[in-house]
Amino acid sequence: MYTITLALAAAISGKPHLAVAAAASGVLIGWPFSVLATAPIVIHSLLTGGFVKTVLVGLVTCISILVSVFSQYICMCIYTVLHMYLHVGMFF
Repeated sequence: MYTITLALAAAISGKPHLAVAAAASGVLIGWPFSVLATAPIVIHSLLTGGFVKTVLVGLVTCISILVSVFSQYICMCIYTVLHMYLHVGMFF
């Protein structure tokens, strides 16, 4: 909910790129159903802030968040398997 407030404040302040980045991070990290609340903000930002640059900012934000989440997941899986091999495997 804080990112929706940040996105709305950025859109009102005339910073459409920050509005799209805040909306994208709020939808991906927070509550996925908040896309319904941020859709008008993003559409307004796309129309007023330059379509291509605003889309690129949104894509960079989404990709960086997804890479961060998936790398954390992959590292935890590798660590768990390594931990099981080292500590449980030595008893056999």
